[in-house]
Amino acid sequence: MPSLCLLHRYGDRLFSQFGGGGGILKTKTKGDISVGIGYRATEQEQVKIYPNPSSGKVAITMAEPVTRAHLSIFTLCGKEVLNMTFSGASVNADISALPNGIYIVKLTSEKLVKVGKLIKKL
Repeated sequence: MPSLCLLHRYGDRLFSQFGGGGGILKTKTKGDISVGIGYRATEQEQVKIYPNPSSGKVAITMAEPVTRAHLSIFTLCGKEVLNMTFSGASVNADISALPNGIYIVKLTSEKLVKVGKLIKKL
């Protein structure tokens, strides 16, 4: 049975509802990864996605290198469409095969978990 995914936009916030539950994804401009409502990341916690929007390769960079991190990209309905493991302060991901749309990027390492928005367009 397919899962239900409803999206609602209010200002700079994108609300998503999966099945009977719900969640909020707060977005920013310029490719910055948002860390939640009412919380400002320090410079050391910053993660950047660029170019955003993108039609091909995107770079995800962190302020400090990590020994092991995992990058996942999801559709707004929660389907994982790309995942990779990397080390260092940046990773490049090729999203050219993905359909145009808005995606959720999740970056997980031993010290952080960050979630942000990525726009794929031609």
